[in-house]
Amino acid sequence: MSIQNELRELVNASVITEDDALRISTWYQSAKTPPHKRLLIIFGVLGAILVGLGIILVIAHNWDQFPKNLKVVFAFLPLVIGQVLTAYSLLGGNSNQTLKESSAAFLFFAVGASISLVSQVYNIPGNTGDYLLAWMLLCLPVIYVLNSSIASLLFIAGITFYAIHTGNDHSFANPPDWYYWIMLAGIIPHYYRLHNLNPKSNFLFFHNWMIVLSLIICLGTVDTNINALTSLSYICLFSFLSVMGNTPFIRQQKAASNAWKILGPAGSIVLLSLLSFNDYWKWFIWRHAVNFSDVITSQVFYAGVIFALISLYLLGRQNFKNSNAFEWIFIPYYFIFIFSISFPVVGPVFVNILLLALGILTIYNGARKDHLGIVNFGLLIIAILAACRFFDSNISFVLRGIMFIAVGAGFFACNYFMLKKRRTNE
Repeated sequence: MSIQNELRELVNASVITEDDALRISTWYQSAKTPPHKRLLIIFGVLGAILVGLGIILVIAHNWDQFPKNLKVVFAFLPLVIGQVLTAYSLLGGNSNQTLKESSAAFLFFAVGASISLVSQVYNIPGNTGDYLLAWMLLCLPVIYVLNSSIASLLFIAGITFYAIHTGNDHSFANPPDWYYWIMLAGIIPHYYRLHNLNPKSNFLFFHNWMIVLSLIICLGTVDTNINALTSLSYICLFSFLSVMGNTPFIRQQKAASNAWKILGPAGSIVLLSLLSFNDYWKWFIWRHAVNFSDVITSQVFYAGVIFALISLYLLGRQNFKNSNAFEWIFIPYYFIFIFSISFPVVGPVFVNILLLALGILTIYNGARKDHLGIVNFGLLIIAILAACRFFDSNISFVLRGIMFIAVGAGFFACNYFMLKKRRTNE
C-alpha cells in the first residue's frame, strides 16, 4: 500500500487532519525523492521556459506578415496553452509536482508575452513600469493555485526589476515605490508554508537568498534624494536581517541556506567600513546639510524606521543571551548619525570605534560559545578595519605596520589558546 493511500485512511479515520496528511506527504516526498526525480523537476521547468520562449520567437519572426486577427490569436495562444497545462496539472493531484512547476513557469512567461503582444496589436499606451506591475499582479495567484515555488522565485525577480525600474525612472511624476513592498508581502504566506512543510528543500534555499538580495537592492530605490539618510536605513535593514537570521523560525536551517544571517552581518561590515573613511562624511554630511524638513519628507528614512521597529519587536520576543552585536548595531549608529549632523568631524571616528567594538564583541561571543569560526570572524572584522586604515593617509606607515602585526598576532594567539583549551577539556 502506498503512503498516499495510508494517509487517506488515517484522515478518513480521523486519526490525523488534512493538513497533517499534506505535511507528512510533502516531507516524505522530499526525504525519499531520489536525485533523478529532483533533476526531473529542474529539467521540466527549464524545458517549459525554453519551449515558451521558442514559441514567442517563432511568432515574432513572422509577426509583421500576419493579419490583425491572426495576431490576436497568436497573442493569446501561449496563455491558452499555459492554462491547459495548469488545468491538467491540477487534475493530476498533489503528487505530480514536476508538472505543476513546469506549468507554472510556462504560464508565468505566457502572461507576460500575451500582455505585450495584445498591447502591441491594439497600440495600448503604457510604460515598462505599468507593464511589469500588471504582469506581476496577474501572476501572483499562480503561486498559490499551483503551490509553485518556481513561480514565487520568478515573481521575486520580477518585482525586483520593477522596483529598480520605477526607482530610477525619473519620468514618473509619482513613482509607486511602495508597490514593491506590498507585492513582496504577497509571497510571505507561500514562504512560511514552504518553510513549515519542506525546510530542507532547494526551493527554500533559493527563496532565502533571493528575498534577502531583493530587499538589499530595492531599499536603495525607495528614495534617492537624500543620500545621507540612505546609510541610516541600510544599517537598520542589515540589523533586521541579522535579527531574522537568529529567530527560531530561520536559525534551524542549514548555515548555507540562512542568507539572513550571512548577508546581515556582512552588509553591516561592508557599509561601516565605507563609513569609516572621511570621504563619505565629506560628500554626504558635510557638503549637504541634513535638516528636519528633509528627514520627515524622506521615504527612505521611514523605511529604515520600520525595519528598526520590527527589529526591536523581534529582539524583545527572543532571549537576549542568544543575540549578537550585529542585531543591535542600528542603535549606536542612530546616535552617531544624529551627533555627526552637529559635529560632522567626529562621525568617522565613532564609526571606527564601533567597528572595533564589533570585532571585540564578536571575539568574546565566539570564546564564550567555544566557536572558532565566530572568533575568527571577529578577528576578520578587526583585520578589515586595519586594512581600511592602511589606505588612510593621515596614519603613518609605522603605525599601520604595528596595526597589522597586532592583528596577525591576535589571529595566532586566539586560535592557539582556544585549541589548547579544547585539548585540555578533552
